[in-house]
Amino acid sequence: MRQQKMLLAGLVFIVFSGCLSSCSPRMNIPYTRTGEVEMVESDASTLTVTTVGYARTSGQAIVFAEQNALENILFRGIPGSIQENPMIQDEEMAFRSHGPVLEDLIQGEKYRQFVIQSYTDDEQKGSKGIRVDRVVKFDIGALRKYLERNGVVRKFGL
Repeated sequence: MRQQKMLLAGLVFIVFSGCLSSCSPRMNIPYTRTGEVEMVESDASTLTVTTVGYARTSGQAIVFAEQNALENILFRGIPGSIQENPMIQDEEMAFRSHGPVLEDLIQGEKYRQFVIQSYTDDEQKGSKGIRVDRVVKFDIGALRKYLERNGVVRKFGL
């Protein structure tokens, strides 16, 4: 009888532990900038890139992919495009001087006003989350003017 109670208590403990671990909320995947941005097409005022985002949900992965593309355009440049050099040369100094403008642009998703087209090329679900491959076309001319108006970059030619 005592062995049956011990066995039952052990079984209840295992089931309860399993439920707690499987029922606990999943951790969010934080945004991380990657170099996974490539030029597709470029002309005098627009730039189309492919980019990648990773997150728990498809919607968040899309936002992360678009932010990844934007940050690479702003702070790294896109090889082989009209924006080969970064728009902002010193990221740390720019955030110190114009933090609210840049945060609103990137995290506040104000960048969407400079997106001409954006669509998902591929989506893969894995055990750790979702990977989204996104194609995004930016109006580089309008983005540059926005940065100039807000004092983040100097006007071209000055």
